[in-house]
Amino acid sequence: MNFDSTSSYDYKGMCAELGIEYSSFLAFLNNQNPMKTVTLTDDDKPLSDAIDMFLANQKQLLKLKKISPNTQKLYEGVMKRLKTYIEGLDKKYTIASLDEVMFGEFLLDCRKEKNTILSDRTQNTYTAVLKRFLGYCYTMELSKRDHRSKFKFNTVGLMPRYLPDAQVKAFLSEAKQRRNGYLWHTIFSFLIGTGCRVSEVIKIRICDFDLENNVLRIYKSKGKKDRTIPLYPEVVRSVKRYLNLTGLQELHHNHTGYLFTHGYGMDRQKNLSIRSIERMVVNICKKLGFIERYTVHSFRHTFAVRCLMAGMKIEYLCQVMGHTDPKTTYIYLQMLPVDLQKEISEKYPFAFENLLLNIFNLEE
Repeated sequence: MNFDSTSSYDYKGMCAELGIEYSSFLAFLNNQNPMKTVTLTDDDKPLSDAIDMFLANQKQLLKLKKISPNTQKLYEGVMKRLKTYIEGLDKKYTIASLDEVMFGEFLLDCRKEKNTILSDRTQNTYTAVLKRFLGYCYTMELSKRDHRSKFKFNTVGLMPRYLPDAQVKAFLSEAKQRRNGYLWHTIFSFLIGTGCRVSEVIKIRICDFDLENNVLRIYKSKGKKDRTIPLYPEVVRSVKRYLNLTGLQELHHNHTGYLFTHGYGMDRQKNLSIRSIERMVVNICKKLGFIERYTVHSFRHTFAVRCLMAGMKIEYLCQVMGHTDPKTTYIYLQMLPVDLQKEISEKYPFAFENLLLNIFNLEE
């Protein structure tokens, strides 16, 4: 194709506006492969340099408490892995040259590294981190265009993964047989009886309980929000029994020690890790031969499904679970913690309470 570079039309300006390399544009017109070389432009940072700047910014945000340590750790892990991957390639990538093809190859490389298939949710997590990075690049004018729209999330099914009653009983029974079985049995009973996130459970302290009103205060939950949830009597009995077995005869309102710990009596200053609970779930499911791939979050799903099956209204369940959506009008349905506990205990406890009584197998 003949191309008149002396034309009065501003081809370079057009390429800059569209985010296209001028050399790639020329190569395309001359039927050449524009991907053989990647030419850096003055307005587009090398990808590796941009990643370093982004990670430095995330560390600064962590110091300012704008993001959580877990979030910073996630960003750092994904972006360092991406940087290592691109530095091992022959090409020199810029922000603009990062596309879905290259990112897909990166995900395949991660799969080989872990010797497993990355789930849709994991791939979406990586994509979310990449979009965060690209948003930073655009905001800081490291790139003239916002490239976030190039990358799409995978469609993930929303069916909850919950345990049938028989599997719940088998799981709790096997938990009792483990070392410190009373601890593990109570943790999983608590998860399925409250619907709390595991990240919330490990941070619960003795003083967070209000047994006069049968409620539990959850501080700095997802989204850094506090909430108060009602407690079923069987959950309270399970917790009290566990505390008695660990040398604490009653709940002290001023006791700041953790609820779930390997400590004894008043010495409860070191909590369990999320990883240790996740490993126990995997080990027990493997021992029981469960085909379904359950995670610790499956207990939260189980709680929610059973509450709905027992007749609890969705607006009440949303408050218990700490959800701020699904409906815009949900904010008008907020209730005070004590009123919420009364509504649930008086109108909706029976089917679920009987289930808890059965699966906990507690002695009166």
